[in-house]
Amino acid sequence: MSVENIIKKIEADAEGECKVLKDRVALEIKQIQEQAKNQAEKERESILKHAKEQAEKNMNKAIVSANLECRIKSLKVKQNIISICFEKAYNETLKLPPSDYLGLMELKLLKLAEIGDEKVIFGDRYREKFNSDFINQINKKLVSRGKKGKFCISNTSRPLKSGFILIKGKQEINVSLEQLIKMLRHKLLIKINNVLFGQHV
Repeated sequence: MSVENIIKKIEADAEGECKVLKDRVALEIKQIQEQAKNQAEKERESILKHAKEQAEKNMNKAIVSANLECRIKSLKVKQNIISICFEKAYNETLKLPPSDYLGLMELKLLKLAEIGDEKVIFGDRYREKFNSDFINQINKKLVSRGKKGKFCISNTSRPLKSGFILIKGKQEINVSLEQLIKMLRHKLLIKINNVLFGQHV
């Protein structure tokens, strides 16, 4: 074979080999592109899924937070309304005429007196009405109930707007109107809330 023929054969073989390599490279590039595309799609789906889950979590948190805030605000409104109701009840009690007010105090004193020798500190409200005649009346009723009838007004004083403080030895019982209303509120809170709102606070 002549040199020219050998060179032509080499060139032909090289061209053939190049074509094979080119086709192989093109195939590999296509495969790589397909793999990259598939991987990108998987990552995109994963990102979208994660984003969706995160968005749902954030939305659920926002809903829970909004509901909680709504319940807190609703509770505050209800508590304010109930507070207004009891404040009105307190103010109405303060407006009682002297006879009714003294009747209420007498009722409380007779109920709390255990022995009949307790001492009492009256508040500022109608203080002048709680005189010896009032105490004598209390003592007569205590005696009729089998108690000592030695009830008396204490020489000590306390900063008290209304009601009284009953002294039993070393024990002092606060029976101010403020305290009575507070106790009444605690006792009737659920019932009043049901009447006003139809459900528990």
